[in-house]
Amino acid sequence: MSERYYTIKELADIAGTSKVTMFRFIKKKSFHETKRRGNANLYSETDKNSILEAV
Repeated sequence: MSERYYTIKELADIAGTSKVTMFRFIKKKSFHETKRRGNANLYSETDKNSILEAV
């Protein structure tokens, strides 16, 4: 079973904020992407939980 990865847009939708706000929050709190797909930063399930707890 493969792990699910989330884009900044998906994290913003889950948190109920804008993509720009989520990007700035992630940058300010120094969260780092798990993977990159093209220009998209991807975050693992563990990262997602950490980010949403910090919001």
